[in-house]
Amino acid sequence: MPFEVIETLDPLTALVEFRTSAVYEMVFSIQTWLKPLRRQEAWARRVSEALPPALSKELRYLYQEFSDGGLYFELPVDYADHGDVPGFLDYVRGLSDTQFCFYLLGRTIPQHELADLLPDGDAVRAALNDKSEHYEWYGRYIDPILEDIAGFRSRLVKAWQTYWTVFFQHEIAPLEPIWAAGIQEKRNILEREGGRVLLEKVTGRSELPPELPAGMPITSVTFMPVCLLPSRVCRFYGYGNVTILFDPQYNEANRAVVEQAKNEAMATLKALNDETRLEILRLIVQHQKGHPHGKIIAEKIGFSASAVSRHLALLKEGNLIVEEPHKNLITYRFQRETLTSLVDKLLDYLYSEA
Repeated sequence: MPFEVIETLDPLTALVEFRTSAVYEMVFSIQTWLKPLRRQEAWARRVSEALPPALSKELRYLYQEFSDGGLYFELPVDYADHGDVPGFLDYVRGLSDTQFCFYLLGRTIPQHELADLLPDGDAVRAALNDKSEHYEWYGRYIDPILEDIAGFRSRLVKAWQTYWTVFFQHEIAPLEPIWAAGIQEKRNILEREGGRVLLEKVTGRSELPPELPAGMPITSVTFMPVCLLPSRVCRFYGYGNVTILFDPQYNEANRAVVEQAKNEAMATLKALNDETRLEILRLIVQHQKGHPHGKIIAEKIGFSASAVSRHLALLKEGNLIVEEPHKNLITYRFQRETLTSLVDKLLDYLYSEA
């Protein structure tokens, strides 16, 4: 058996840890329900059928009016037990107004500064703008919250609690083996190639984000599989930690399948992008029982045999036709499933993340 020792000086490797999170699954699942990806549409319909109308209306308001829930996504960052959703709800319920707004605003304004600004929306927006133009968007959504911070917090927790009790607690068990498989795949990359390669493969970036606040170095990089993410990856950082949520269903094998399907679709589209080839394909479809071959096709469209041969080769490359022997001739059969699956292949690629 071959023996291989891999030594890496990659300092990022030592910072990496893996965790699962029922909390993030729940928090993100509502955005996914409201704006599902194509592969999540059946699940979203099931959610709509399961939720009482009043709860659906409340969740729609709490997410759609507040950046599709984007204000809530950092609330779990410092919560300890991500397997305990009821505990998380108690945790959020127990936050002070300053702590609650600290997370809603992406932890961009330190709590001691924020305490002096609340509940003045103009002052909060000015502070956000002072930090960076990147944070301006938080200020667009805060006024209704600042009118009654405690009341809004209670309203959000109540909606989450009902959603968890009525529906989402029953969704966790089927997700656990997917989490485990996703973590194992990422752990294999870490052990084989190191933390920096893992970071690049998951996020597309080889460098960690900047220190936030400045002067506070990153001491941990936490990877969490979340099946119901609205995108392939999501990242939060600050106060010494980088949290990277990734879709465990989008692994290296799936990426290869999507890439192959994209290439097949491109070949099909290339073959279709010519009127002569479309005419040849129509002849093959309409004369299938007559075992169409190159000579008959050339005669019917008035092209030379060599020109028809070139067009047939591109139709074959596009998987639109296959060759079949008939007596002493090579005939052609239309591959209908190539056209019927073309849209699916394109959508799978378009909805996959780079």
